[in-house]
Amino acid sequence: MSRKRAPGLAIGVIAVALAGSLALGLPGRGIGAATNQSRTDASKAGRITREDGVAIAKKAVAAAEAAPTTFHAPGPAFNAAPARGKTVWLVTIPAVPYASLIDAGLKQAAKAAGLKLVIYDGQGTVPKYSQGINQGISQKANVIVEAQIPAQLFSQDIAKAKKAGIPVIVIENEDPGPLPPTAPPGVVAAADQPHQAVGKLMADFTIADSGGTGKVVVLWSSDAKGIGVPQLKGITDEFKRLAPNMTVETRDVPVARWTSDLPTLTGTLIADPNVKYLLPLYDGMVLNMLPAVHAANAQDRVKIVSFNALPAMMTSLSKGDVVAADVGTSGQQLGWALADQILRVLTHHKPVLNIQLPIRLFDGHNIGSINLSAPQPTWYGNVNFAAGYEKLWGLKK
Repeated sequence: MSRKRAPGLAIGVIAVALAGSLALGLPGRGIGAATNQSRTDASKAGRITREDGVAIAKKAVAAAEAAPTTFHAPGPAFNAAPARGKTVWLVTIPAVPYASLIDAGLKQAAKAAGLKLVIYDGQGTVPKYSQGINQGISQKANVIVEAQIPAQLFSQDIAKAKKAGIPVIVIENEDPGPLPPTAPPGVVAAADQPHQAVGKLMADFTIADSGGTGKVVVLWSSDAKGIGVPQLKGITDEFKRLAPNMTVETRDVPVARWTSDLPTLTGTLIADPNVKYLLPLYDGMVLNMLPAVHAANAQDRVKIVSFNALPAMMTSLSKGDVVAADVGTSGQQLGWALADQILRVLTHHKPVLNIQLPIRLFDGHNIGSINLSAPQPTWYGNVNFAAGYEKLWGLKK
C-alpha cells in the first residue's frame, strides 16, 4: 500500500449570515431613489445587490470577531461515572500543531473523567495508522479513536475492531452531522470542526474587506475531501450568494505537494495583478506561500485569508504581514468535545451529531486584543468549557 500523509489541520457556530437591506439615501429624486429602485428590481429578480451583499458580509464578520461568551452543551447531560477506568486508544499525528492541541485537551478531559488514554503516533501514513488501530484491538481498548486521515482507508481494520466489540470514533474526517454513508461499519460517532461554516466566514471576510469586487483564488486539497469539500462549498456558495460578480477561481494542490508546488503556484497566481485575495483552506498551506508573496514584492497588494489560527499565522496577522484574517477553533476545546463523544459511547448514550464547537474570526479589528503568548484557549474568550463539560458529565455541580 502506498504511503499517504494526512493534511495539516485545519480548523457553537457563530458565523451567522444576517439577511436584510441597507437603506442608502432618502426616498425621492436623485441617486437615493435610483439606488432604491435598482434594489427593488434586484429583489424582485431574486438577486442581492453588491451593496447589500457587502452589508450582510460585514454583519457576519462583526459577529464572528467577538469572543464566545457562553458554553453550549452539545447534548443532554448524562452520568459519565461508569466509564471511569476504561481505555481510550487514540491514533493521531502528534507532530501536527493543531493535533497536539486536541491531544492536550483530551488528556485534560480524560484525567477529569478517570479514563486511561493511550496516544499512538500514526506519523501521518496509512500503514502506521493501520498498525495503530490493530494494536489498539490487540490491547483490548474500550474505544478506538481514528484522527485526521479518512476512515475509509481503514475499513478492514475498523471491521476487525467491530468484530472485537470495540467501537470506533473518528475526528476531523467530515463536517458535523449524521455519519455519511461512506463511513465504515464500526464507526459509531464523530467529532468535527464546522468546516462549511468556516468556509462561509472566509468568504464573508473577503467580500466585506474587498467591497464585493475583485479576483479571488481558493486553494484546496482534493485528497482531503471529507473536510475539504464542505469548506470549499461554504466558500463558493457564499460568493455566489453575496458577491456573484467577483471572480473566484479554485486550484487543487494535493497535501503531499504543498511544499513542492505551493511556492511556484503562488508566484504564478499573484503575477496576475487582478488577484487580490488568496484563500488557502489551511494555515499549513500558508507557510509555503508567504515567501513567494514577499519574493514578488506583493505583500502590500495581496491578502491571505485562511483557517486554523496557528501561532505562526496569528503572528503574521498581528504584524499586518499578508495574512489579513484567520478563522480558528480552540483545539483544546475540541479535545474536550471529543471526550464528550467518547464518554457518551462508553456509557451507551446516543452520540451527538454536532459537537457545537465555537469558531472565531481573527483580523485587524481584534488581533490587538489577543495575547499570542498566552495559552491558546484564551484566544477564544473566558468561557470555562472544562467546567461546562464536567457538569454535563455529572462530575461537578
